[in-house]
Amino acid sequence: MMGEIRDEESVDALMRLSSSGHRAISTLHTNSVCEVPNRFFTFGAQPFMVADGLKMAVSQRLVKKVCPRCCIEEPVPSEQRLSELGVPPDWLAGVGVLRRGRKCDFCRNTGVSGRKAIFEVLLVDDDVKMAIQERVPAVQLKNLIAAKGERSIFEKAVRQAAAGVISLEEACKFREELGARSLELPKPPQSTGLTVG
Repeated sequence: MMGEIRDEESVDALMRLSSSGHRAISTLHTNSVCEVPNRFFTFGAQPFMVADGLKMAVSQRLVKKVCPRCCIEEPVPSEQRLSELGVPPDWLAGVGVLRRGRKCDFCRNTGVSGRKAIFEVLLVDDDVKMAIQERVPAVQLKNLIAAKGERSIFEKAVRQAAAGVISLEEACKFREELGARSLELPKPPQSTGLTVG
């Protein structure tokens, strides 16, 4: 176990451990798993060392779960609205309704209760090793792992919304292509009165 990687010294120590046959686990701040190799490069690591030493990278995001006591169902937005939100309609194919919290005493008037982790994984196989050695941009690496079946954090979040675990608004916070927090879903007018769980 190693602490957080935050400078050339810690990357050098990690690479030395890895090259001597030891397995090391550490943390590194990036926006996605596909940016991990490039982050190592900014700390002076050589591409061949990163390709040989890195076995797997896992990115984790916590999402807020819909409150089970005050959740309501809403129809899936139109294809046009989904397009505006950057959500491919096929991610919600076959889904009739989505859920969101109305706000109640149980969730302290937030509409959410609890969290769930969503993961994105970069498994370093021969194709990924070659891509790392060639220092391909993170976008190309993302396309490579997507072709192998790995879904992005955003897609996994939307699929959690389709399953009713989180709201679509929460899922859209993980959209990479657009300013995620600038496009919010329209909210129906709030009703007044008591919500009884």
